[in-house]
Amino acid sequence: MSAATPVDGLRVAIVNWRDPWQPEAGGAEQYAWQMARGLAERGAVVRYLTARAAGQPRREHRDGIRIVRLGGRFTVYPLTAAWNRASAVTTTVSSRIARAR
Repeated sequence: MSAATPVDGLRVAIVNWRDPWQPEAGGAEQYAWQMARGLAERGAVVRYLTARAAGQPRREHRDGIRIVRLGGRFTVYPLTAAWNRASAVTTTVSSRIARAR
């Protein structure tokens, strides 16, 4: 068996409308979480974007993964698209500032 390919610094967003800690979570949520953990263990910077169930915090950090909970069942995907655009702009600006130094 060969060693896993390192993905140091790769930025990954796993988008699933539930996370494993939501009351109605099932196999898809466990699978997505295991993928996220595997990538994080190999050096990727992983964000797990999901809807927010009642009582859950908006942001959380588990197993080296930042969990971002946006909206509910029907609004999580449009909010994720907005989050992605905002994240891309922030990254571009940060990169330009770093290069200017």
